[in-house]
Amino acid sequence: MKIFFVAALLLSSTLIMAQPKKIAVIGSSTAYGHFSLNGVQLYPRDSAWTFKLKAFYKEAGIIDTLYNLAASGNGPYHGMPSSYTPPPGRSHPYYPFNITRAMQYHPKPSVLIVSYPTNQYDYLSKAEIIHCLQTIKDSANSVGMLCYISTSQPRDNFSPAERIKLKQISDTIMHVFGPWAIDFFTELADTSTGLKIKPEYSLGDGVHLNPAGHEVLKQKVIAKNIFPSTVPVTLINFNAQKKHNGTVNLQWQTVIEINSSHFKIQRSADGVNFSSIGEIANSGNSQTLRTYQFTDEAPLAGNNFYRIVTVDQNNQKQFSEKLNVKIVNNKLFVQTIYPNPVGSFLNIKLQASQKTLAVVNILTADGKIVYSNKINIEDLRSIQINCSQLKAGMYLLKVKTVNQTLTQTFIKL
Repeated sequence: MKIFFVAALLLSSTLIMAQPKKIAVIGSSTAYGHFSLNGVQLYPRDSAWTFKLKAFYKEAGIIDTLYNLAASGNGPYHGMPSSYTPPPGRSHPYYPFNITRAMQYHPKPSVLIVSYPTNQYDYLSKAEIIHCLQTIKDSANSVGMLCYISTSQPRDNFSPAERIKLKQISDTIMHVFGPWAIDFFTELADTSTGLKIKPEYSLGDGVHLNPAGHEVLKQKVIAKNIFPSTVPVTLINFNAQKKHNGTVNLQWQTVIEINSSHFKIQRSADGVNFSSIGEIANSGNSQTLRTYQFTDEAPLAGNNFYRIVTVDQNNQKQFSEKLNVKIVNNKLFVQTIYPNPVGSFLNIKLQASQKTLAVVNILTADGKIVYSNKINIEDLRSIQINCSQLKAGMYLLKVKTVNQTLTQTFIKL
């Protein structure tokens, strides 16, 4: 029976992969197909890279649909999930041109491409931009969509300092998202004119590209090979059990693992904002039943939502279902830290079931304390730490009371 079950799963995966796929694109006017100059439409909308890409993949029989959810004027906050509440002074998610709409198609797109080249980048911080793009990508990955992030693009009508910032944003996106980033900057930028658009690719309005520039973007996406042929990890029998000593034991099994790297175990107090609490390496390649387990030694007071994130060799993620275990009488927990990666300010939400004195430390990767403060926590408390003077890199947040020491890592950009 087990052999038949595994064979059925393999056959099902093969049939699914043989079906024509779908792409969704969220972004701004370049992805939409803007070719107007002084009120005159210079080229048809299907000269845009998104339409060129659609024609290429349809002719190859790879896709049957490309959903273009781009809209003029949109920036990264517009693409956030509809449930997201932005900071003051920032744009709200713009349904139906955001990740929420992309996730509602049935069947779901196989691939999401996120392309916000320049809008609002004159005043948004790099940390904000990365936070938005990472949230969008994680949302897509959570429902099984591959997600690629395009970099920023050059723009003529920005100041010299702002054009340099666009290049820095591009470099940061390439660094943070690695194989899931698409370079839309380097080939379009003219280094001899202060990173303006190369004349042969410019529409003439200081912002947009002509069809030749869109052809460059199309080729960049094709070169990325956005439809990898690997079969995803098949995870089954995920369960969570509270133990008599107050810990929570998680157990899950897999029947297929191809090009897999490791599992991340994540926990949340609200079922929405998750943080990693551990990692377990997996086999890499297997088609036999394998069992894994992890123990949460310090669960949160109240609700503990758990999920398993399967990470493959290319850092693509798959998310399991969420399970909830409720714990009472735990004294303290870190509810969430954000943004992560952080630019200038790190926000921390702490919760305690009774009034508790805690020491909050930030340590470097080699254990040096770079921040320390004592605070009283009762119920829910939010604190903000100025991290602007910290060097870029990985840091450890440690919250210590008489009975507990809780830790979480974060990245400083």
